[in-house]
Amino acid sequence: MKILKELIKKILLICIILILIWILLMFLYSLFYKITGLYKTNLIFKSKEVIVFIADDNIMSPQVKKDDVVVIRKVENEDDLKIKDIIYIQDGQNKKLAQIENIRINDKNEKYYTTKGIKNYYYNPNDVQIDNIQGKLDKTYKGITLSFRIATSNAFSIIMSIILIIILYIMIQNEIRRKRRRTTRVKLQKNGR
Repeated sequence: MKILKELIKKILLICIILILIWILLMFLYSLFYKITGLYKTNLIFKSKEVIVFIADDNIMSPQVKKDDVVVIRKVENEDDLKIKDIIYIQDGQNKKLAQIENIRINDKNEKYYTTKGIKNYYYNPNDVQIDNIQGKLDKTYKGITLSFRIATSNAFSIIMSIILIIILYIMIQNEIRRKRRRTTRVKLQKNGR
């Protein structure tokens, strides 16, 4: 029975530590994005090869739904693009996902892509060239964006700060109690009791 209690205590301690690590990571994530100003966008990560962001609408549903984490990979070869591929395009100042509906080649042997949102009944007004294509859909992750949304909120930052302060306070109080108990034991031992 004593072994079972010790095991339960260890498991609870591990769970608490994991929760605290998650809280700390989300707090650091939130802090980073508040400082850099990226919290105003859906962008999570961008490099030369990969763009990761949170979808903000359902136009590409069912392949990409609102709040899915979307991973876009750079297109290495224009021939890799096919009809029905989902691409990430820059249309003026706007960047958006669209599905390739048609590919045509003009007199100068340049490819143009006709695109539209899957849920849209109409095509995008301007055909897209390879220069405007940021990349092609690689993967989507569903159900993990809640952590990102929570972590970028102001309320989350405040709550996490309060929780961390309370945890530090409790830890300090426990240490003070331990030191008092030790000094009391040492005094009692010196007095011969």
